Amino acid sequence: MNNQLNEKVLDLKTQLYEEEVVKEYLRLKKIFYENEELSLMRKEIATLYSLKKYEEHKKLKEEYENIPLVKNFYTLKEELYDLFKEIINLLDI
Repeated sequence: MNNQLNEKVLDLKTQLYEEEVVKEYLRLKKIFYENEELSLMRKEIATLYSLKKYEEHKKLKEEYENIPLVKNFYTLKEELYDLFKEIINLLDI
């Protein structure tokens, strides 16, 4: 990558980190992945599925997905994805 393009990409990265949706996503991501209770729930959900305990899996997964932190994290993740799609569309790739 040439220097000019590299600088523009770094500028874009800097600007992205100033966006509220990015700031909030990164803040929640840290909390989300450091939360031991959520980590244990994710493991238990995977275990129940692998053991083919589908009813228990479904119930725990629904409970997990209704936790406000989880809902907020996934909502922000979608918003961030939309922002990246918008950038790609602007680049016309």
